[in-house]
Amino acid sequence: SLALSLHPDSVDPLIFLARQQIFHDNLDEAIKIANSIPDQSDRETTFLWTELLIRSDKPNEALQLILSKQGEQDEEEMFLYDAACIFMDYQYNKLAQQLINILEEKHPQNTKLRKLKIENLVALEDYDEAIKLLQSFIDEHPYNTSAWRSMAEAHVGKGNFLEALDTIEYCLAITPTNAQALVLKAHCLFHLNHLNQAHEIYLQLQKSDPQNGRFYYLDAVTLANMDKFAKAKDCIAKALSYTPEDDEDRIQILIHQAYIESKCHNINEALHALEVAMKLSYGLEDIEFHLLMGEILLENGMEQEAAEKFEIAYKESKNKQQTLLTMGIAYAETMHYDTALSLLQSFVQEYKGKEGVVAIHL
Repeated sequence: SLALSLHPDSVDPLIFLARQQIFHDNLDEAIKIANSIPDQSDRETTFLWTELLIRSDKPNEALQLILSKQGEQDEEEMFLYDAACIFMDYQYNKLAQQLINILEEKHPQNTKLRKLKIENLVALEDYDEAIKLLQSFIDEHPYNTSAWRSMAEAHVGKGNFLEALDTIEYCLAITPTNAQALVLKAHCLFHLNHLNQAHEIYLQLQKSDPQNGRFYYLDAVTLANMDKFAKAKDCIAKALSYTPEDDEDRIQILIHQAYIESKCHNINEALHALEVAMKLSYGLEDIEFHLLMGEILLENGMEQEAAEKFEIAYKESKNKQQTLLTMGIAYAETMHYDTALSLLQSFVQEYKGKEGVVAIHL
């Protein structure tokens, strides 16, 4: 307010106020502020409208706005780069790629272009092309730890965990204490079933950063896969204690807490964790929680209550075939084979062509 009173025609304070409203999901108010900005041709005003259109589920209109303003910019190169970053931030990577292509065509010497292109290719899951670009970059910059880490992430994306592990070792040879690289190494070891080694890395990370909830969470998942549920329970409690109340990661942590408590046969604690997660959920459908509750109840011998939760999930599901499969697997894993076979047979009838998936689980 003070900035506006001193500089009533200034763009920056109004953009700041509009972004505050966007942060609090008050899009109508943000749009009113955006409309009140005197200089609608300002670069930052254009970016504000771009975000508002994206947040209003109009990403294609946002792209058209950027393209219409492109030729008016004094620094077109930076304008295109920043615009592409906005679309990437909102995970509209195909639209971002259109801007990257224009940037590459008009400004091929841009020093940040290759890194931007690689990040977007990984987001688009075009791992082979990303790896090609990364290899050429590493040939020129062999001590760039970020590039080695990105290469490992691309291999992980392809499911090549052994290659990813070999690659991340180059990064760690340069910076042995790089936390992101160590997490990636543990992730690869986890998927290669070297669970003890993954656990040891998470212990190392917890010592170096004892208030990082993510390290305890990842360790809890690892310990649970080792059937060390008591230790996993302690780790998941620490993960929650070091994760802020407004952090969306709490949802996944609570879901894993429910799983671990269920394995310890603490049914009430498991269901409570799921209920808390459900209240915090951002976009996670209710049916997913009903399925999880059904699985927990079934695992703890409460078949009737589980059936009621599964029935709710099935009625509310938009993908009934997938829901049938999930229910069938839950019954099979708890040795209720007659019910499992019945559900999986229904799945086959509903979703022909996926019999191989059913056979694997049976």
